[in-house]
Amino acid sequence: MIFESVTKKNNCNQNLFPASNTIMVEKDDIVLIKKILAGDINAFTDIVNRYKRKGFNLAYRICRNRENSEEILQDVFLNIYLNLDKFKFSGKFSTWFYRIVYNQSISYIRKTKNLDYSIFEPDGSIDSIDEEKSIVDKLTNSESVIYLEQALGELIPEDNALLHLYYYDGRKIPEISVITRLSESVIKIRLFRARKKLLTILKRLLNKEFIEFYG
Repeated sequence: MIFESVTKKNNCNQNLFPASNTIMVEKDDIVLIKKILAGDINAFTDIVNRYKRKGFNLAYRICRNRENSEEILQDVFLNIYLNLDKFKFSGKFSTWFYRIVYNQSISYIRKTKNLDYSIFEPDGSIDSIDEEKSIVDKLTNSESVIYLEQALGELIPEDNALLHLYYYDGRKIPEISVITRLSESVIKIRLFRARKKLLTILKRLLNKEFIEFYG
């Protein structure tokens, strides 16, 4: 897939980390949360340092603006600090964290840009896109990032976030469903359509570049 191919090509796909490391992080998160609830402010600093980059990346995928993303992230961590006692230890902190980042980012763009993205139900089957890998493989690492960023900028924020969570951050469909409150079937369809849209945009961008260079 386009997003997956580029992230692997640039060694930034979070699926490359062993599952055992993820389990250790989850257990460590619980330890830190218990310390925070007991009044250890340094433990909250550790949580912030651990998740600020991940939170910023997701917020940026939705807002496409650095300053707004940083502002949202500050509000997210304040929200978490004030409501940490509501965290359910039966779940993962990372899922709870992403859910707050996602909700606040979507709320922000809807308020500031007056956007209304409707949620649709699946109405078709999922097919493969054979052209994606061949197109990405023809690009250098730097070209991949440039063209992918341009293409992602043309997607609606919610689909951009889904691609980021699934391919870049390595989240599974059930967890993304919890984060976004979309059904798993809807997420699968939206991921497929977003990839297909990315392919169309990349082809247009590459054709435009070819015409401008050789025209």
